[in-house]
Amino acid sequence: MYKTSKILEKHPVNQKRLDKGKKLANMIWLWGQGTKPQMPPFVDTYGIKGATITGVDLIKGIGTYLGLTNVHVPGATGYYDTDYCGKVNFALEALQDHDLVFIHVEAPDEAGHAGDIQEKILAIERIDRRILGKLLEELPSLGDYAIAILPDHPTPIDVRTHTSDPIPYAMYSPGCESDKTEAYNESSVENSFKNSSKELMEGYKFLKFFIDYSQCKKA
Repeated sequence: MYKTSKILEKHPVNQKRLDKGKKLANMIWLWGQGTKPQMPPFVDTYGIKGATITGVDLIKGIGTYLGLTNVHVPGATGYYDTDYCGKVNFALEALQDHDLVFIHVEAPDEAGHAGDIQEKILAIERIDRRILGKLLEELPSLGDYAIAILPDHPTPIDVRTHTSDPIPYAMYSPGCESDKTEAYNESSVENSFKNSSKELMEGYKFLKFFIDYSQCKKA
């Protein structure tokens, strides 16, 4: 990395930028270098075929390593202006030949990092209306289905970075028993846990838990 500063110092592009009074690109900072992780194929672990919809390269990479189908959605930016409707439409199409589709939306996280409460509220409302609402409307036509909604981590407005606090999740499948949680938010879920025998689970256990839940009508 230090050697790049010497190389760029005399680079023709920087010389032109200097002549125009522009700032120089004076060092290359390498980030995220490493080796390819070893992950068992998703279909071998869970016995189902999955797909991923996201505008974030990190999530696409995880999907690739797991053998998931990365569905490209034009307009999926990983930011506030992402195409929510495009994501859900492509997800419904992917469900024609996939058993499970992950829809990832980065906008609430970006708003959390920016400390922008209004954008975070808007992002959550758009997920609720344009994605979740559409899924609940369209999924019954596909037959038996189950749906889960959850963040991958908290990004509170007041700290503007990720925290390790537990996250709430909500799951629904027609005919499956529901609990008495009054609303989908941290305080309601916390109160529900206090009044039940439920325990917090590690994140890596969630997917099997969800798949088992989706089979409730067959039990």
